[in-house]
Amino acid sequence: MVLDYAEGGNLYNRVSKYYNKFNWSYNIRVLLNITEGLKEVHENRLVHRDFYTGNILSMSTSFGSHISMCISDMGLCGEVDNVD
Repeated sequence: MVLDYAEGGNLYNRVSKYYNKFNWSYNIRVLLNITEGLKEVHENRLVHRDFYTGNILSMSTSFGSHISMCISDMGLCGEVDNVD
């Protein structure tokens, strides 16, 4: 298995460390990027089951216009119709 390295770390630590660099424009772009990923998960009829800021990875260390967030820890995903 080969995985990409998330230079920016997880969103929980990123917000804790760089809170003063986050502005509304950046926050909205981050949220849109995350919801696009979550939409893909749901379109595949999956539920994440452990979705929180520690499982959202920033693929970049910059705060520029290019934002790439990745939803991680997909091992706990379950099918939408499965109640277990």
